Amino acid sequence: MLLNDSFGGLAAPFQVQANALRRALYGSSLALMACSLLVAMLVFEAGVSNLLIAPDLVVAGMAVGALYCTRAGHERVAGTLLVWSVWGACSMRIPLTGGLASNALLLYPLVMALSGWLMGASAARTVGWASAVVVFLLAGLHATGTLADPMPDAARLTVPYGATLTALVAWAVLRGRLAYRREVEGLQHRLEELQARDDELQTLRRAVEKHPDSIVITDRLGRIEYVNDAYLMRAGWRRDEAVGHLSAVRSNNGLTMAQRTSMEVALARGERWKDEVVNQRRGGELVVESVMVVPLRSLSGDATHYVEYKQDVTELRRATEEMRRLSRFDPLTGLPNRQWLLERLYAEHAASSGDTSRPRVLLLLDIDRFTNFNELYGIDMGDRLLRAVATRLRRLAGDNGAVARIAADEFAVLLADVDADPLRGDREARSMAAAFLIEVQRPIALDGNPLGLNLTVSMGATRFPGGPHDTAEAALGRASTALRRARLAGDGRLAMFEPAMAETAVHRSRLEDELRRGIQAGELQLYLQLQVGPQGDVAGAEVLVRWDHPQKGLLSPAAFLPVAEASDLILVLDRWVLAQSCLLQLRLKAEGRRMRLSVNVSARHFQQSDFAETIIDLLDRTGADPGLLTLELNENVLVADPDDVLAKIHRLSALGIEFALDDFGTGFSSLSYLKRMPIHEIKIDRYFVQDAPVDAASASLLESILRVAHSYGLRVVAEGVETVEQAQFLRERVPEIVCQGYLFHRPAPASDWLQASDDLVAPVSPLLF
Repeated sequence: MLLNDSFGGLAAPFQVQANALRRALYGSSLALMACSLLVAMLVFEAGVSNLLIAPDLVVAGMAVGALYCTRAGHERVAGTLLVWSVWGACSMRIPLTGGLASNALLLYPLVMALSGWLMGASAARTVGWASAVVVFLLAGLHATGTLADPMPDAARLTVPYGATLTALVAWAVLRGRLAYRREVEGLQHRLEELQARDDELQTLRRAVEKHPDSIVITDRLGRIEYVNDAYLMRAGWRRDEAVGHLSAVRSNNGLTMAQRTSMEVALARGERWKDEVVNQRRGGELVVESVMVVPLRSLSGDATHYVEYKQDVTELRRATEEMRRLSRFDPLTGLPNRQWLLERLYAEHAASSGDTSRPRVLLLLDIDRFTNFNELYGIDMGDRLLRAVATRLRRLAGDNGAVARIAADEFAVLLADVDADPLRGDREARSMAAAFLIEVQRPIALDGNPLGLNLTVSMGATRFPGGPHDTAEAALGRASTALRRARLAGDGRLAMFEPAMAETAVHRSRLEDELRRGIQAGELQLYLQLQVGPQGDVAGAEVLVRWDHPQKGLLSPAAFLPVAEASDLILVLDRWVLAQSCLLQLRLKAEGRRMRLSVNVSARHFQQSDFAETIIDLLDRTGADPGLLTLELNENVLVADPDDVLAKIHRLSALGIEFALDDFGTGFSSLSYLKRMPIHEIKIDRYFVQDAPVDAASASLLESILRVAHSYGLRVVAEGVETVEQAQFLRERVPEIVCQGYLFHRPAPASDWLQASDDLVAPVSPLLF
C-alpha cells in the first residue's frame, strides 16, 4: 500500500489542459483586443455612427481585462470575459444590421465553439441558450414592428466585421489546437518517463518482497503498513495478521525496556537505531535478530514512517557461542582449557580478596611417554586414553575441584584448600597430591579391556594463592617447574614446588645460552669409548662429547644434553659430532688405520626432512668412508613415522652406512620393527647387564634379548660392562658379543686415542677370550 503511494505523480498530466487553456486565453485575448481596435478604427474612419463603434470598443476593453486576468492566474474569469464580450458585441450589432436578417447571427455558432473550447460544455450550453433568447426576442420585435430598420451603413460593415470575428475565432481555435497537440506530446513523453519510473519501482518492490532479510514498514505510531515475504516466513504470521497491528506485538516483541528507550531516543533525534533483539515467532520459538530501524522523512523533514530491517542471526549467535565455548573448552575431552583455568584461578583469587588463609592445591600432570604410546597404538587409541584419563580426573577432583586440559597430554587439577602455613600447607598438599597420583595411576581400561601397560603420570604441585600478590600465571609457572623436576626424576613421580626450583629454571636458561656460545667458541671436545671384540681386539668405538666449560671445567653430557634436547641446540650439536667423526676417520685413514665409529643421532635430528641429504652432503665434503660409520638410533625414533624412517635408513644403507638400535629393550616395543627395519646391530642397555650374573630374572631377560638378536642375525654390543663377571656371563652365552664399558676402556679424548690407541685398552683376564 505504502509503495503504491509513489505513483501519485501520475495526476500531474491533468494540469496539461489548464496550461493549454491558459495559453489559449492569453493568445485569444491579445488577438481579440487587436482585431476589435482595428475594426473600430476602420469604422471610425468610415464616418459610421458611434453605435457601431461602441461594441468593438467594448470587446477591446474586455480583451484587456481578460489579458490581465490570465496573467494573474484567473483563467476562468478571463475566459468568461473573453467569451461574453464577443457574444455581447454580436448581440449588440444584430439589431443594428437587420435583426434576423443580419449576417451577424452566423457568429453565434462560432462563439459557442469558442466558449466550448475555452470554458467547456457547460459554458457552450449557456451561450447557446442566451443566443436562443436573443433570437426569440428579435422575432418578437419583428412581429410587432418594434425593431427599427437597419442603419444605412450597417450592411457594408457586416462583411468585414463578420470576417474579422471569424478569423479571430479560427485563429484562437487553431492556436489552442496546436497548444493541445504540444501538450499531448508532452503528456506522452511524461507518461513514458512515468512508465519507466513505474518499472523501476516495481523492480524495487519485487526486490524488497524477495529480500532474504525481514523488512517491516510502520507509520509514526508503530502500526505495521507493509511486510515482505521473508518476514512472513520467519515470523510465522499471515500478511493480514501483521498489517495494521503494532510492531511491538507482531515484529519487535522482544525489546527490553532499555532497548525500547534507546530506540525511541535515537528515532526522536532522527537517527537510525541498531541492536540485537530476541524476538518471538508466532509459534513461540525464539529467534535472535539484528534489528535496524530507520526513519523515513517527508519533504518537510518530518518522520512519516519507520523501516525495520531484521536479519536472522540465530545461527551466527549459536556459532559465536560455540566458538567462545571452544576457546574455553577442549573438544576432545570436554574439559576446560588453559584460558578457562586462568580465568577460574583469577576469579577465585578475586572472590577471596587476596585472602590466603586457605590456599588450594594446584596440580599439573602429564602422561608419561604418551607420544610413544600414541605413535605405537595409533591416534585413535591415544584419543581414547586421553578421554579416559579426563573422566578419571574429573571423578577424582569431585564437585569442589576443577580439571582442565592444558596441552596434548598435560592436565591441571585444582583440589581442596590446605593450611595457610607454608610448612603445614606443603605437607598437606604433598599428601593430597600423592594420594591423587596413586588413584590416577591405577590400571585403566579402554573399551572394556585393560591396557597391557600400566598408566603412569608425572605430577607437579603448588599452592595457590601463594601470597596476596600471587597471579594465576605465576601459579601455573610454579606447577610447570615442579612438573619438569618430576619428569627428570623418572616416570610416575611427584614433585612439590620449592623456591630452589625457580633458581634451577634460571640456571637451565643460563646454561642454554652458555652452550650456544660454547659451540660457536669451539669448547666442545670429541671423546671415544672403545668397543672390544671376542678376542680382545678393538671392534670400533662410540663417539661421545664433552664440554670444556671456561668456568666449570669439563662437563659430561648429562650436564648439558637435556638442555640441548629441549631446544634447537641438539641439531647443532649432532651435526658438529657427525662432522668431527668424519674428520677423525680421515685422520685414521691417513695413518693407515681403519676403525668403525658409532655416532648417536637424536630423534629430533633424524626426523628432519633433510636428514639423509645432510649426511650425504657431509660424506661428499669430507670424503669419509660410509662403510665405517654406524648411526645409533633410539627405539622412539623407529615408532615415530615408520615409513619415513624406513625410507631414510634404506637410502643411507645403500651407501654402506650401518644402523644400530640403541638401548634395546627399554621402549614400548622393538621386536615388531626388527623385521621391517634394516638394522645391523643392537646395543643392550646397561640396565639389563648390571644384575644379570647375580639375579635370575635379569639373567632370563638378558638371555631372551640375546636369543632374539641371534635369531635375526644381528651384531650385539653390550653397554655398561664393568665387571669380569658380567663379561664372562655375556661371553658364555654369545661368544661373538662386543663389549663396551669401564672394564675395558673409559671414555678418552679422541686426540689421546690417536696418539696411543693400543695403550687405551685395559688389560683383561685371558679367561674372557
